[in-house]
Amino acid sequence: MQSDREQVVANKPHLRPISVDTYLAHIKRVRKQAGEELREEPVLKYLDSLKPTIANQLISAIVALKPAFSSHISRYRKVAQAQREANAQKSTQKQRDNWTSVAAIKRATRLMRREINQFGFKEHNLVMAFLIWSIMLEHTMRNDLPSVKIAQTMSDVNNRENFYVVSKGQIWLNNFKTMKAFKRRELLPLMLQLSRPTNTLILKFLRQRGKKSQYLLSHPNGKPYSRSAFRNLMLNSSKKYLGVKVGSTMLRHIVLSEFLKGDPSLAERKRKARSMQQLSLETQMSYQLRDVDVPEGPKG
Repeated sequence: MQSDREQVVANKPHLRPISVDTYLAHIKRVRKQAGEELREEPVLKYLDSLKPTIANQLISAIVALKPAFSSHISRYRKVAQAQREANAQKSTQKQRDNWTSVAAIKRATRLMRREINQFGFKEHNLVMAFLIWSIMLEHTMRNDLPSVKIAQTMSDVNNRENFYVVSKGQIWLNNFKTMKAFKRRELLPLMLQLSRPTNTLILKFLRQRGKKSQYLLSHPNGKPYSRSAFRNLMLNSSKKYLGVKVGSTMLRHIVLSEFLKGDPSLAERKRKARSMQQLSLETQMSYQLRDVDVPEGPKG
């Protein structure tokens, strides 16, 4: 008899391991409320009791385990989409409480740099936070930086993983949330050029660290950050240097709200979308929050 994991992988062979883990957690949650056998009536009754966006996430996991539920998936997706459209471009209380500006984040990053100049690379978390914010201000990605490995030259690169290519000063992304859409348009790898100051900082850090890790970001023992540890480092460092907690999703809202308020051209919008792993300009606009105090974005 197949395990849940084996069944999900068999039904959805292209799912990334982290997505399989998420689906299994969702399935466990539904089983706890609707019963181990996941019969249709109790499962649908439970899903109908939830917020539409949550029910939509859970039904996808159930379908991955039991494809017979696929006849119900469109209903939950339509309701979730209607809710998203109703709340489009409106901030939550948590977002309003932690709202800040790109200028304030840049000031906080400069403060981190001054502390590194003063103390050197001894404060590991500080150095990691500074690297993260420096890169994320240039290319406001999702939580993919922990997966980025070091490649000295192109000979060290493959088409399955994510790399920082030292010889080019670029991040090459092959494995990320929207990679299938990029692949369909023959846009993989997604190459993100870093500025000279950021590349100089990275090279100094890599020389200081030596060969302890194959990853760009790592713990002092060389092990890569998990996504949760990466998220916590962003939240804790922003709280310390900004006074508010900013993670990658919040940063995307802040960056795009300011960018779109500057009335950018279509070409500028497309470049920004590519930098942020997006292809749809509608998705880009969905990150803009209109009910917060947003400074004027850059013109031209």
